[in-house]
Amino acid sequence: MTDSYEDRARDELLQEARERDLSTSGTRQELVERLREADREADEERPVRPRRKPMDLARRAARQLAELTGRPVDGVSGFSRTDHGWRVTLEVVEVSRVPSATDVLGCYEVVVDEDGDLVAYERTRRYLRAQAGEE
Repeated sequence: MTDSYEDRARDELLQEARERDLSTSGTRQELVERLREADREADEERPVRPRRKPMDLARRAARQLAELTGRPVDGVSGFSRTDHGWRVTLEVVEVSRVPSATDVLGCYEVVVDEDGDLVAYERTRRYLRAQAGEE
């Protein structure tokens, strides 16, 4: 634990040390230092995940959606942070036609986690490429 060891009773410090398989010998201050050192070592062992750039997350989301649906992603129309990752709005060519203005597109809301892995997706609407504005 990383809370203040100074405010804890010796019995609590001893219990914490036992639970973490640390030596329980020495003075109260030695117990406090031993627990703090164990905290520092645990922090150093924790892997640091590099933050992904939003553009990389959007590209990764597009690749994964294209792979799942078997349809090409035409573009990104939205991107926002969520509590657990990112929401990306992607435009997918569902039916390709000639001329391309008559293509049928689908608007998909894709959720990716902090690592950029697809967690969920849903088609929110379909429309013709030439269709102006919202529904």
